[in-house]
Amino acid sequence: MKMSHVGIMVGDIDKAVEFYTKALGLEIVMGKSKVVEEKETAIGAMCIAVFGEGFKSFNIAHLVTKDGIGFELFEMKEREEKHIVDFSKIGIFHYSLEADDFEGVIEKVRG
Repeated sequence: MKMSHVGIMVGDIDKAVEFYTKALGLEIVMGKSKVVEEKETAIGAMCIAVFGEGFKSFNIAHLVTKDGIGFELFEMKEREEKHIVDFSKIGIFHYSLEADDFEGVIEKVRG
């Protein structure tokens, strides 16, 4: 078994795509696309199964790391402004990326 992808909720998908590509070197597989809640298509039905009814719409972008791990970025239209992490509950609360040139990445982020 190997890791396939990570899904991340973001507040601004355009800024997130810019950060992950320019600062961290991920590549765009699929740029920002809008998904609308509907039952007529397979993607619509799948999203209702994953997010439940009432999500209305979201933007999604697919990126990939140099070693092939996918990053799905989600910008939900109906959401709370701040996510409160509750460390007493089970679930993923972080992920880690590795860079060959850490100082270079820091400069890109600051720059």
